[in-house]
Amino acid sequence: MQSFDEICDKRLNRNPWVVRQYFPELAKAIAKRYLDNRKLMASIRQEQFCASIRAVSRFLHFRGTVPNHKTLAPYLDQPARLRCEWAIRALQEVKAELGYQNDGEQLILAV
Repeated sequence: MQSFDEICDKRLNRNPWVVRQYFPELAKAIAKRYLDNRKLMASIRQEQFCASIRAVSRFLHFRGTVPNHKTLAPYLDQPARLRCEWAIRALQEVKAELGYQNDGEQLILAV
C-alpha cells in the first residue's frame, strides 16, 4: 500500500505538491483510496486477531485452563490489543460459547 507521495513520485513521476496544486480532484481521489485501503487492512488485522483469540481460547479450554487476559497473553503476538473493546467482546463471546458464565466459572459437563 503506497502513500500519496509514493504514488506521485513513482507512478505519476510528479512532485506531490504539483499534483495537489494542479490536479486537486486527482489528489483527493488518491488520498481517499489510500485511506479506504488503510481502513480495510485495519479491519482485516482486527478480524485475524479475534480469530486467534477464539482459537487460543478453545485450545486453553481443551487443556483445562480458563481463557482470560492473563492466560491468553503468552500465545498472542500483540497481547496489548486485548485491551481493545472489540477484543474484549470477542473474548466474552468465545467464553460464553465455551460455557463460562462469569470469570472463573465453568459449566460442568458430563464426561
